[in-house]
Amino acid sequence: MSDLTQVTSTALSFLRGKSKSRIYRSDPEAWLHDVIGKRWWSKQQEIAHTVVDPTKKHTMTIVKSCNGVGKTAVGADLATWAVSVLDPMETTVLITAPIFGQIKANTFRYIADNYSLARARAEFRGEPFTLPGYIIGDPALKVDRVGGGLPKSVIQAKRPADQNLISSFQGTHDGYVMVVLDEAGGLPEDLWIGANAVTTNENVAILAIGNPDDLNTPFHRRFQDRDKYREWKPLSISAFETPNFTGELIYPDDPVKDAEVKSLLVQRDWAEMMERQAHPNVYLSKVLGEFPSDSTHSFFTQDAINKSGDTEIDPPEGAGRVLGVDLAFAGEDSTCMYLNQGGKIRLHKKYNGESDYMTQARNCHEEALRVGANVLQVDASGPGEGVFSLLDTQPEFADKPYILVGFRGGKASPDNSAWAQARSWSYDMLRRAMQMGEVDLDIVGDKDLRDQLNAQTYGINDRQAIQITTKKEMRKAGLHSPDNLDAAILAFVDSEYLVNPHGPKKGDRVAFDPNQFLNDWRSQLSGPGLPV
Repeated sequence: MSDLTQVTSTALSFLRGKSKSRIYRSDPEAWLHDVIGKRWWSKQQEIAHTVVDPTKKHTMTIVKSCNGVGKTAVGADLATWAVSVLDPMETTVLITAPIFGQIKANTFRYIADNYSLARARAEFRGEPFTLPGYIIGDPALKVDRVGGGLPKSVIQAKRPADQNLISSFQGTHDGYVMVVLDEAGGLPEDLWIGANAVTTNENVAILAIGNPDDLNTPFHRRFQDRDKYREWKPLSISAFETPNFTGELIYPDDPVKDAEVKSLLVQRDWAEMMERQAHPNVYLSKVLGEFPSDSTHSFFTQDAINKSGDTEIDPPEGAGRVLGVDLAFAGEDSTCMYLNQGGKIRLHKKYNGESDYMTQARNCHEEALRVGANVLQVDASGPGEGVFSLLDTQPEFADKPYILVGFRGGKASPDNSAWAQARSWSYDMLRRAMQMGEVDLDIVGDKDLRDQLNAQTYGINDRQAIQITTKKEMRKAGLHSPDNLDAAILAFVDSEYLVNPHGPKKGDRVAFDPNQFLNDWRSQLSGPGLPV
């Protein structure tokens, strides 16, 4: 090839690239197909074309959705689109979610996947890879500046746990700014205001997308008060609008790919199961993509759940280990074990309920030895009393190197005017610790625990004390037993006050009594100048 031919070919390739880029700016669907090699299904297309509306320079899109529709994926696709077709030095994308870990584990994972797909597609075609920058673990997408200097963070993750949410969003004044509010149902009002504060430019977009789980939230208000929030374009997605229900073909020319993508979307049998088993409010949100018909009286606030998910505890060397065990003996319930190390509480093991008491006792003992537990706290209510008794009395457990604690949730609380019984007290202690940032829970990875925290309800009894909804009542309402949550609480309940020079030694039996705890606590406070 002559030098002139080479120059001409390079020039034509450059012009074709510029022409495509202009097309892609108003047609993200074409960009997704050509550059990434993916397709959106119809509702995802509607979201994308609403966000990237060529007739508007300023768009605000809010989407309430059922489960399993690819809502996080479409947000990640649009973030990738923005930095791909626009000048990255004049573009900023801000991404947030209720829990910072969700941004890294979900949205940025999809962005990384897009980069991998685009690179593979370019190599297969013998074309240059055109997506800018590189992803770092913060997480962020950075682009090096021409001429040197610090690289620019083109896609940034914003922590919703920042104390001043509004100011943390400010300082962004690029030619194009996009804000993606993922899992928007759990975001506080300050964060919505922060998003508005950075989208004052001429060319901006906000996409808020999430499940309509709760009433009286900032997410709900933007759907409810359409006059006040008329700048927001509202969209809704029901499971019955998705491809597995409508028969829509996402990849008409590739049945294998079509089936693969549909396997990741909400399934018919799951929706049918939810209709039979779930509480009506849960069915409305998770299947129909609609807000609950009334308040669910959720005990654990979204703020508390978010805080516990964003709290990161690195247990110090030598930190005590408490293994909490919620026992199940039959039916759908599961025996759950959670390990607590200095406030970092994680699922250790979960298995189907076992009817044989000795088998349950041996399982508890073996797992306590396996994790090096200092304390083994088991549910000693009902049938659990039998397992607790075996661990306490049988010769094969006589040399146990841990303190055995039996928790009976039906016993009196430290203050019956505040908590109806010990179980309500223990739930409230966990909730308070979550709000104070004293507990590190895996809200992103432990879906069962997250769902049970969201679903747990409560009431107020005649004494005006907190009454946590019983397992029996929850089953009547179509909700599963909170096995994970109860085990996590058993791992959390503080028994350090029991360990003192005159108290129990390793291998001793302890029957937990909150009233005794309160009396001991008061006696420890007594002294000159101290209240009793």
